[in-house]
Amino acid sequence: MMKKRSKEFEKSTLRQCRRGIAVLISNLKKEQKSEGKKELLSRANTWKNVTQKSHWQKLNQGLDAGDDIQKIILEAQLIIRDYNLSKNEVENGI
Repeated sequence: MMKKRSKEFEKSTLRQCRRGIAVLISNLKKEQKSEGKKELLSRANTWKNVTQKSHWQKLNQGLDAGDDIQKIILEAQLIIRDYNLSKNEVENGI
């Protein structure tokens, strides 16, 4: 009997998310640009250049940024998930 997939994302760190987004950006730059791929590349670049740094101000002030970091990680996971789903659609001809 197969296990049911969890509806939650696996726990990952901000460092893992940065690596995943970097790989995703690299792959998207190499691939043919469809409208969906351009939108994903735009989201990934925005995450890399803006979103991932949004918690720095709180950290510099000595405040707890744990909730902000979890939101940043979740957004990265959503971008990576959307990329993987789009990749699977192409491979399966959907």
